[in-house]
Amino acid sequence: MSPNTQIGFMIVLSMYLHSTMTTADAGTILQPVSAVASDERVFGTLHYMDDALVDQSGLVDRDTRQPNGYVSGVTDFDTYIASGPVHIDTSNAIWATNADVTTAIIDFDLGGQFTIDGMALWNRGNNLDNQIGNFELFADDNNAFTSPVIIGSYLADGNLGDSLFTGVEVFRFTATTASHIRMSITSNLHWNGSGILSAGEVAFRQANSIPEPATGFLIVTGSASILAFFRRWKSR
Repeated sequence: MSPNTQIGFMIVLSMYLHSTMTTADAGTILQPVSAVASDERVFGTLHYMDDALVDQSGLVDRDTRQPNGYVSGVTDFDTYIASGPVHIDTSNAIWATNADVTTAIIDFDLGGQFTIDGMALWNRGNNLDNQIGNFELFADDNNAFTSPVIIGSYLADGNLGDSLFTGVEVFRFTATTASHIRMSITSNLHWNGSGILSAGEVAFRQANSIPEPATGFLIVTGSASILAFFRRWKSR
C-alpha cells in the first residue's frame, strides 16, 4: 500500500470514528409516556385524570391561547422554557385528587432509559391552597420501584400565575439515569391536611450527552496516529 493510500485509509477511519461517537443532545425536553397517580378525581362530567399531567393538553401561548407544546426528545428544554409556555386552567387539562386527599404518589414512565437532570412543573398558580406543595422525587429502572434512588426534596411555588394561566417552575438536580420517576407528594399548600391536590403538567430535561470514554479514546489515538504517520512520511 502506497503512503498516499495509507493516509487516505487512516483519514477515512478517523471520520468513521467521529461519526459514531455520541453527540450532545443539547438538553432536550422529555415527555413521559404515562403518569399513574394514587388518586384522581371524577366529578360528574369533569375529569381530573392523571394522564392530563403528561399530554400537553393545557400548554398554550398566553397571548393567543393557542396550543404551545413541544416535540419530546427534539425540542431544546431551556429554549422552550425561556419562551414562557403557560398552562391554562381548564378541568380536563389538570390532575386533581378527591376531597381531603392531600398526599399522593405519581409514577412517571419515561418510555425507556434516560439520563435526566431537571423537571418542569406547571402547578396551579394564583396562590391556590389546593396544589402541590412539598414533594420528593425518586428514580428507578422498574415500575415497581424495588430499588428507588432519591433525587431530592422540594417545595413547589404556588404563585406563578393567575386564575387562568400558570407559569412553569424548573427543578434542577444531579444527572440521574432511570426509566421511571416517582413523585411522592407529602402536602398541598394549605398545610393543615385539608383540601385536595392538583397540578397541570410535568416534563423532564434530558442531560447533555458526552462521548463514551472508549469512543473518545479511539478518536484521540486514531487522530494522533494519522498526524504522526503524515509527519514521518513528509520527512522522507
